[in-house]
Amino acid sequence: MKQNIFKYLFLGLATSFVFTSCRKDDFVDKDNELGGKGATVVKVYEGNEPTAFLEASAGTKLVSLFSVRRDAPSNAVMNQPTTVTLTYDASLITAYNAAHPVSGAPNTYIALPETIFTPGPGVTKTATGYTVNIGAGEFAKDFAINLNFALYDFNKKYALPFKITSDATGTVMTQPTVLSFVSVKNAYDGVYSSVAGTVTRYAGGVVENPSTLNGSMAGNPDVRLVTVNATTVQISGLNWTNSGGGIGGVDPITMTIDPATNAVTQIRSGVATTTMSVIPGAVNKYDPATKTFTLNFDWNQLLPNKREVKGLVLTYKGVR
Repeated sequence: MKQNIFKYLFLGLATSFVFTSCRKDDFVDKDNELGGKGATVVKVYEGNEPTAFLEASAGTKLVSLFSVRRDAPSNAVMNQPTTVTLTYDASLITAYNAAHPVSGAPNTYIALPETIFTPGPGVTKTATGYTVNIGAGEFAKDFAINLNFALYDFNKKYALPFKITSDATGTVMTQPTVLSFVSVKNAYDGVYSSVAGTVTRYAGGVVENPSTLNGSMAGNPDVRLVTVNATTVQISGLNWTNSGGGIGGVDPITMTIDPATNAVTQIRSGVATTTMSVIPGAVNKYDPATKTFTLNFDWNQLLPNKREVKGLVLTYKGVR
């Protein structure tokens, strides 16, 4: 019995020693380890292809696209201000578009025009790009811009391409480039709950019966409305009745809203042979007070196998 007690006591002390040793290594004094002689490392905290998803706004608004971080070898270096140079390099956008080919010029990225933004605090425009000023004691600084949303073209895809070329303290660049994508959400973008509505399939000109697809859409999985441009969203996640799964063969479905009247003027399928449209005379509108859509639309109207969605109510749930 005593031997067992001593054995467990020894194991406990050994475990405590190992744990203490690990803790010491984890919190080693980097100043003493490097002697203050290591190089400062500069990188973009969000990675070399950060995407800023911005909420649409009226007029000009200060927005952060990414943050420049420095890891200094000592407190002495950290307590010195420094300037990081970002050199504009359009070839990064060209290379990205070539590596991610899509059809149609509007689907390729272009540089965010400098006519629609100005540098934010701590960011300075230069002849070749921008500098980011990191103050004494600061380990990071946002690359922020004053973006004029009134001039932002939702029909285009924007990015800002930079090489991180230098800083005032002689840094090591572990991440030499950053391609910052800028995406602005329109007023309708988000995740929506399916509150009410019915979906119906026709077969041979009559309602399909029996059917596992027809019925109520209330309580269906959430729907995502994704910005296409200032007044158009792409609808994803639209389902048949709860047991029926996703509505396929018509994606992508897009919806256009008139901001002056809040009327949904168009619902269409991305499939050229599918004649999807709003039902004439039925309610198709957006209520900005409750962030709710009421929709009535159909497709394949001239065929015996028509499909229709009536009284679909989608209510905003949150950001996507």
